[in-house]
Amino acid sequence: MSTNSQLKDLVIMGATQLVASKLSRNKASMFWSIASGALLGFSMIFLSISVFFYFAQMVVLASAGLYTSAMVFVLSAGCYLFMRIRQRQIREVVLREQETIESIAEMAFSTYESEIEEPIKEHPALSLLISGITGFAVAKKYL
Repeated sequence: MSTNSQLKDLVIMGATQLVASKLSRNKASMFWSIASGALLGFSMIFLSISVFFYFAQMVVLASAGLYTSAMVFVLSAGCYLFMRIRQRQIREVVLREQETIESIAEMAFSTYESEIEEPIKEHPALSLLISGITGFAVAKKYL
């Protein structure tokens, strides 16, 4: 009975991790990401204009344009590097979650293999139909 309890706890833990990973992709967070990206773009435009006018008072206009474009380039490269580092961190977390869920599934399958195997052998067409419908429903909900 303790194996069943452990398996139940592992399945619940895997499901909560899956739900937590899916919550980060909800529509509200996408909206705020797009809004913050637009605001960041507007602020970069105004920052580059103001820096250009500041440099224009100190040096020749051509040099002011060069300095401004170099500053915007460095800032955009920094943002790009930050984005790539963050994507790598997210990818590592997702891989760890996938490994956890795979190990939970393997443990569940090895524990209940004999109970699952008999109905599948008795009704192969029905089991194929059920697995296809389940796969479609899961893909429709999460992908």
